[in-house]
Amino acid sequence: MSIQSDFDKIKREIEEEKRKLPELERKSKDIERKIQTENNNLRSYKQKLDQANRVVEEIQKKIESQNQVIQKYQTEKSTIDAEKQKIETEFTHHQQEFTRLGEELKREITKK
Repeated sequence: MSIQSDFDKIKREIEEEKRKLPELERKSKDIERKIQTENNNLRSYKQKLDQANRVVEEIQKKIESQNQVIQKYQTEKSTIDAEKQKIETEFTHHQQEFTRLGEELKREITKK
């Protein structure tokens, strides 16, 4: 091969590459737009995830608060139930005592 033919070959290759350049630039811009879109999507998803995490934390705090209220209610209910049982026991005792005294009184009255 001659230098001229080598030169012509290189020149044709350069021209070929120059013709491909606009298509490569277009593809490069398309890829850049897709990357930008994906970055925007990722930012949006991250914001939504952060928002969801805040909501979950808020719900967890509410559940904890409700659990404390339930625990307090159960403690108070246990105290009330115990007091109720005590009152019922005393009432039953007083009722039995009243019945016994009534029977004694009847016996005393019938003796006379």
